[in-house]
Amino acid sequence: MSAKRIINVDLIRILSCLGVIGLHCFQEHLMSINLIVYRLCGFAIPMFFVLSGYFLATKENDVKSSLRRISKVLIVIILWNLLFWFIYSIKNLLTAQIIGFMDLSKSILKGFIQQGRFWHFWYLAALILVYALLPLISRLLRKKQQIIILWAVLLSIGVILQILSEFVLHLSIQRFVLQPLRLWTWIQYFLLGGVLRISYDKWHGRKKESLIMVVVTTLVVQLWQSLMGNQIAVLYGEAFYDSIFTVLWVISIFVFVMNMEVGNNLEKFVATVAPCTMGIYIIHPLLIRYMKRVLFPDSFIKSFLLFIILTCISFGITYVFRKIPGLRRLVNL
Repeated sequence: MSAKRIINVDLIRILSCLGVIGLHCFQEHLMSINLIVYRLCGFAIPMFFVLSGYFLATKENDVKSSLRRISKVLIVIILWNLLFWFIYSIKNLLTAQIIGFMDLSKSILKGFIQQGRFWHFWYLAALILVYALLPLISRLLRKKQQIIILWAVLLSIGVILQILSEFVLHLSIQRFVLQPLRLWTWIQYFLLGGVLRISYDKWHGRKKESLIMVVVTTLVVQLWQSLMGNQIAVLYGEAFYDSIFTVLWVISIFVFVMNMEVGNNLEKFVATVAPCTMGIYIIHPLLIRYMKRVLFPDSFIKSFLLFIILTCISFGITYVFRKIPGLRRLVNL
């Protein structure tokens, strides 16, 4: 893989990171311009899985390599929980309250099911589950064509669930399953990354076509989610990850950015910011609830200011952490 292509992948990673922050900043008033911006950020979480699959889905993944990846994720989860457990233990000594290891365990488990201070660690829990299944997936997928077949099967399952939600039940079936456990969705996007990698020659260089696809799919996704959001009484992006329109949208964004010409200035920016994206993802939800008390995002302007300030502060903290050996482990996978 050429250096240019790696930079383009990193650019997608940065855009996805910004998208996640946007999902959290533009939630307060899901109406008018805020809702449009919120939906524009809806590609972010699926794209993270696509990026992981782009590098891993076509590799030989044995148990040892999967355990190594899982251990890295678990270390980050445990270290963050230990850090806050220690801080609150010191704080509560003054009030003679005791915070035991049981509280630490509960904090870790709550993050896995999208609750508590580290509710956003559900993504890391989903990543652990995908990594755990990698050896089995590698054993089943001996040929490139088999990756495409399994991806198509999982895509079909998601699309069927989406059709049932939108046209039959008029409610989101996916919402009855905890986000980390929606493996048909996450593995589908993970394998999609592998499909995009093995089909590189078919979409590489198609700049004009990919631009048209991005514009068309963005408009379709906005329109469709506007119509179906009321149909299934859910406006949040997670209810549409299985939609065929969302899948096509994610593909078009990936292909478009991968075909972009990255200039020297942008390349330097990407090289600086991309290594910080995981840290930004981890840190920004820890800050946002406090920042909302200061800058209540009750309008688009305030939501946008929150987005800018939160992004800059999260990047700054991550950048500093990465420079300090003892803290680097908190923001690196």
